[in-house]
Amino acid sequence: MQDDVLYLYLTMRETLVLCVVLRLSRMMAQEDKVAAAEAVMVKLGLCKCADTVVGGPFMRGIFDGERN
Repeated sequence: MQDDVLYLYLTMRETLVLCVVLRLSRMMAQEDKVAAAEAVMVKLGLCKCADTVVGGPFMRGIFDGERN
């Protein structure tokens, strides 16, 4: 189910930054949005897979536990 909302060719960091940019106010600075995405990665313990592509059924990427 989560494969529908994650882009297979983006890294975990790129995916989180994209989500933050699309969801937060346009009035917020771009640097603050990127910092918010980085903070989420730290809180969720995703720093070691930040530069790994999400992947999918036919492309190796992050582990299923990291997707959830």
